[in-house]
Amino acid sequence: MTTPPRKLLLLPLLLIAATSCSDKSVTVLSSPPAVTIVEPSGGSSFFEDQEILFRALIESEAAVEDIEHEWLAGSLALCDSAAAEEIDGSIVATCYASFPEAGSYAVGVSVSDPNGRATAVVEITISYNNPPTVTLNTPASGDTFQAGELVVVSAAVDDAEDEPSELSVRVESSLDGDLGASGSPTTGGDYSEGFTLSSGSHLLKVTVTDTSGKTGEDSVTISVNSAPSAPVVSITPDPARSDEGLQANIDTPATDPDGDTLTYTYTWYRDGAEYASGVPSISPNIVTRDEYWEVRVAASDGVDTGPAGVAGLTIANRPPVVESVSLSPASPGELDDVVAVPQNWSDAEGDPERYRYQWTYNGVVDGSETRDTFPADKTSRGDTLQVTVTPYDDYDDGTPVSSSVITVQNSPPTAPVVVIS
Repeated sequence: MTTPPRKLLLLPLLLIAATSCSDKSVTVLSSPPAVTIVEPSGGSSFFEDQEILFRALIESEAAVEDIEHEWLAGSLALCDSAAAEEIDGSIVATCYASFPEAGSYAVGVSVSDPNGRATAVVEITISYNNPPTVTLNTPASGDTFQAGELVVVSAAVDDAEDEPSELSVRVESSLDGDLGASGSPTTGGDYSEGFTLSSGSHLLKVTVTDTSGKTGEDSVTISVNSAPSAPVVSITPDPARSDEGLQANIDTPATDPDGDTLTYTYTWYRDGAEYASGVPSISPNIVTRDEYWEVRVAASDGVDTGPAGVAGLTIANRPPVVESVSLSPASPGELDDVVAVPQNWSDAEGDPERYRYQWTYNGVVDGSETRDTFPADKTSRGDTLQVTVTPYDDYDDGTPVSSSVITVQNSPPTAPVVVIS
């Protein structure tokens, strides 16, 4: 209970010394200060390291700025000498102090002013304070998270003297420092809060502090992994034609922020449907004209797979091929038509056999003859002939192939018609 300051009484004492009827003197004596400790009350109990407010009311005839106070616990100075304060009309001496060890303490305040000194003592008890405990539930040591993934820190906290909701929680990372935990334990002692961490290995420490300043902690080591970047890829040959094999190439390798060794996975798509995976190439005789082929190549660091690099192309037409061309007959006479005979036509897409013919007569191209037959009425003995055949389809011309040069021979005379009469 707070005792109000007593009313200041001015008690003048007159000391009259009569040395003669005509000689008189008067002396006024001032009272010394008085002090009463109003907080804490005697017998109060606190814990180690708990901050305690000591407060006393002072009665003094002096000006407040002339009043000083100091607080002691035996020979231990709790608060050095300081001036008193006037609060709401009362003269007050305050001191904040804590005790590191359990035991009984007699705390005294000494007040002085120009008129004298006064003291007061209060007995308190300091009890042993059990530090709080904390047990991390998640994450577990060795856990790995992806960059940007929320890491949920959950723990069970307890304290013998304080309620769980009175405890404060601090979460720190060896890489990111104080994570700025703002959550508080529930009344049941459960704490949970999510954090986003930078890439790398983290020693994650959770520290719980009670109202007396004592702490408990638990820690785990986790990793936050950054996925590799996408490589730059291409497909060769480009353009690719029917029946050609396709090869995926990594033009610019992927990079990994963590410096991990990378491996690549390949996935092929034909006209939007997955065709094959795990191989960097497509065998010949698979692709055909007008198909769209795409390859997606992604890098993995063993933990995460990064975005895929993508390349694609449309398969072009493969022109038809003819192996050779001959002339028939090989030794024509003047009366023989000469026929071009192509051998071994092939077309990857199965297009029908078609040719363009170019005849060379006596070393000069005869543009008027475009069929497979050179007429006999244009030739004479000694003339030379050669044909060039170009295979073609609706998309492309193939490679021209030329026959050997032949010479028109003399035709023997016709047999006479003999009539016997």
